[in-house]
Amino acid sequence: MNIKVKYFGILAEKIGISEEEINIEFLEKKQLLSQEQKLFYWVVREKETQKFVGTIGLTPYLASKQTFHLGFRVSKEFQEKGLATELGKKVIDFVKNELKHKKIIGLIMEGNIASKALLKKLNFEFEKSYFDTDYQIQLEVYRLEF
Repeated sequence: MNIKVKYFGILAEKIGISEEEINIEFLEKKQLLSQEQKLFYWVVREKETQKFVGTIGLTPYLASKQTFHLGFRVSKEFQEKGLATELGKKVIDFVKNELKHKKIIGLIMEGNIASKALLKKLNFEFEKSYFDTDYQIQLEVYRLEF
């Protein structure tokens, strides 16, 4: 698998494994959780060409049954085109109207300006910042309540 995502590369470097290994591990975990119906995970493709655009997923936040963590991975070729905003709005509507949940969390690595801007466009509000001792990175938590 050869998906290049800037912040996954930084994470892979910090924990001492290759970016390819982290991508494979990431997808294997998502597949298992999806089979257990513990998350929602979509692969996004360009409508006309079926070219891989990225992924978007909802996972329970800190084992909560009422709060999901929203995550995006968009390949470089499709970044800065408004696709993540469009997809985010659809997923937010899904959480609000289909799942009937009241809160979504967005976690980003400190310094990830694009993700911060995306969450703000989607009306998320900053909640807190903390240091993740497992991955040795500073994270920011944003929330959207409805």
